[in-house]
Amino acid sequence: MKKRMLSLFCVLALGLTLLPTAALAAQDPVWYIERGWDGSTVTEQTKTVDTCTPIDKTTVTWDGSTTGGWYVASGNVTIDQRVTVTGDVYLILTDGCTLTINGGIQVEEDDSLTIYGQSDQADTMGRLTASINAENATIWDAAIGGSGSKDGGMDGGAVTIHGGFVSAMATLIDEDESTGGNDDESTGGNDEVSTHYAHGAAIGGGGGGGVTADGESFVANGGDGGTVIIYGGVVDAASDGGAAIGGGGGSDV
Repeated sequence: MKKRMLSLFCVLALGLTLLPTAALAAQDPVWYIERGWDGSTVTEQTKTVDTCTPIDKTTVTWDGSTTGGWYVASGNVTIDQRVTVTGDVYLILTDGCTLTINGGIQVEEDDSLTIYGQSDQADTMGRLTASINAENATIWDAAIGGSGSKDGGMDGGAVTIHGGFVSAMATLIDEDESTGGNDDESTGGNDEVSTHYAHGAAIGGGGGGGVTADGESFVANGGDGGTVIIYGGVVDAASDGGAAIGGGGGSDV
């Protein structure tokens, strides 16, 4: 009987060692720094969350109904497509991590993204880089915020940054040439509108409008920026045609 119980225990232990690391990590408490404003100074408090979803290269939908909306980035992770936020999502950037999202993060009206870090030191804090450029996304999307098109941009959702290094770049698409009738994936399959610069905000609304290869203007409203609050961390944001933080570009005129 003792030998049988010992055998069962060994099998159970072996089974646990074979579980995916991500599955175990999702159940480990993760700490983060929450900051706020008391009317005169920034406050901070260390908190923990018991259950969260580890991010890997396939985690392209961040859903507020999954693990309470909590996601954690650790190590070096690159996602080569646009990430979509649905509902209220909370992202923890653990110290030393680098999360790169080529295509940006879609956060539209009625959705929200809250970003936390674990330290104040620039050389150790976790890093998030969300970018829009010729290789990875349509030229009207915000790097973090609303989507867009030549017909108009969508409003950005609420973005709150408590910590971490956050880089949001809607950068120059093509300095010298329009698409000129070439069906280029970087313009979302549209072969009419000039790709001279990105139209969306870095953090905020999606862009709209543009100019065809023949010089015809498309005038359209960009999306509003939504609510953006920065309590701490380091934020590096830039856009060619939209605001660094705010509304998307309204047209290319």
